[in-house]
Amino acid sequence: MIGKRLNLSKKTILIVFIIFKVGSLHSQSFPSPESKAVVYLCENILKVDPNLTKHKIKFMSRTTGRPSKVYDIANCISDINVLKDSIPNEQFLDSLENYHKTNTSLNEQKGIDTNCEFFKRRIGFFTKNFFAMSVYNAIQYKDSYFVEIFLVNEKMGMYKIIAIEFNEQGSVVSHCLKTIIYD
Repeated sequence: MIGKRLNLSKKTILIVFIIFKVGSLHSQSFPSPESKAVVYLCENILKVDPNLTKHKIKFMSRTTGRPSKVYDIANCISDINVLKDSIPNEQFLDSLENYHKTNTSLNEQKGIDTNCEFFKRRIGFFTKNFFAMSVYNAIQYKDSYFVEIFLVNEKMGMYKIIAIEFNEQGSVVSHCLKTIIYD
């Protein structure tokens, strides 16, 4: 009797293991929009901003765990102009921003694997001229999905917002770049 139970429990464990393994393989087969955005930046860095190749970029291989900022996306694609305080659709943007902040599925950190030579997890202590990169989670804005990549260089007093646009099928449609000098 004990042998049959032991054999049955081994079979049960094997079946559970196979189900979890197949489930995890299935979930890994589709890269997230955030991963696609980082790969797109890596592969098209000369097209996005050739000046970025002159600097080291510190990236911790994960998202911030917060959704992309609606105002940054709208400013980048020229729906609004933050510098001129021209925001004709402020009520719409506020409601969209609040929705994205309260939607818990958009507020989780995601790991991003990349083999990009431009991105470094560690930068030397005395290296002062580098960009720190943050990747925000994808949001829907109008009829597209966007991932915001935020780069800041405190020594130069500059930050860059790169918004990568995706269509419904998850393919990159375009990108935009806004550079702000604040010092």
